[in-house]
Amino acid sequence: MAGCGPQRFTGVGPAELACLKAKGASAGVPISGNDGQATTMGVTVRWHYDEAAEVLALECTDAPFFVPCSTITDRIKQLVDGCMTQSG
Repeated sequence: MAGCGPQRFTGVGPAELACLKAKGASAGVPISGNDGQATTMGVTVRWHYDEAAEVLALECTDAPFFVPCSTITDRIKQLVDGCMTQSG
């Protein structure tokens, strides 16, 4: 399957990013640095974090055909929203 559209999250400070890195690591998706890409269970996610603007861009670039984009983007949003709520 082709990738899904990019998702952009604003107001992501260092605390929120640390939360996402921890959640990613526990899910088998090692997020390191401000830019990168990781694959787990056939799902590849790319990210870019603009520290100065506190903007995080996440994009699923590849996934198995049986995993719809809606499932992937919803899960990413839940993870980010959970970290935003924890720190806010």
